[in-house]
Amino acid sequence: MKIPISANVLREAENQSGKVRVRLATDSGHGIAVYGRQFGRYPTDPSLVIELK
Repeated sequence: MKIPISANVLREAENQSGKVRVRLATDSGHGIAVYGRQFGRYPTDPSLVIELK
């Protein structure tokens, strides 16, 4: 999944707290399954990749 974050949002976050919060949510009402190294098909934990352009 790719989620673009605008430069304005990053600047605002830097000025307010220096942090950006990434929140996983669904509108379907069925929830979200997040698997990690100890649970699921692939032995890797979730990760966050930040690409600066």
